[in-house]
Amino acid sequence: MPLCFIKEISYFKKKKIIIRNKNYGVKNNILKGVSHIFNKFDKVIVLEDDLEISKNFLYAMNKLLKIHRENKDIFTITGYAPSNIELNLKLRNDFFLCKRPSSWGWATWKAKWYILKKNKSKNKFYSDYGNDLILMKKKSSLNQLNSWAFSWTLNHIEKGKYCLYPKISLVKNNGFDKNSTNNVFRRKKFYNKLKFFKIKNFKSYQKENDEIISNFKIFYNENKILYILKYIFYEAKKKFDIF
Repeated sequence: MPLCFIKEISYFKKKKIIIRNKNYGVKNNILKGVSHIFNKFDKVIVLEDDLEISKNFLYAMNKLLKIHRENKDIFTITGYAPSNIELNLKLRNDFFLCKRPSSWGWATWKAKWYILKKNKSKNKFYSDYGNDLILMKKKSSLNQLNSWAFSWTLNHIEKGKYCLYPKISLVKNNGFDKNSTNNVFRRKKFYNKLKFFKIKNFKSYQKENDEIISNFKIFYNENKILYILKYIFYEAKKKFDIF
């Protein structure tokens, strides 16, 4: 994100810009950034530079952080929602729960962040929420997964903690267009249109059920052929180091 654009943003009450003297990478930058915020504050809202948000995103996140602070089940709040959710689930509530969190426009509390951060996942595979988690584990074992969110996701699932989702996305991820460097296979399923979503009730939500889990699995699952090819690739790389 250009520094000149950041400096022009004027709708925050107070603003502090921190410039790194080197490229930290996504994982270290997020972890160090969140820890820095928690040295002074007890909650945080995190956005990456390729995200576009709705007009009521910040209002919604702040309100949800206040309302669900003492909820022992909700450990993350996100503004992103998978594109198939709105079409496949006829939710009466404006929000729903899922154990698999999203890191595209999210928020959490200091106490809950450190509870899950201290948890050491046993690295079980949770294919119910998408076979991509298995591929991420393979990639992680090769020290090639530059993601803080992988362990965060496994810890949610393993500890039975939930992420609160809006039924209609408040976030548009622009990191999957034709110019994206992290979209080798040109996947379009993560790219959604942004539209204004008027929230009527911030307190109530649909609890996770089989239908929600099934939709998440369908959304995150890799194509069978592509999954097999990636799996073989990571296995060969680990055993023979030929790539």
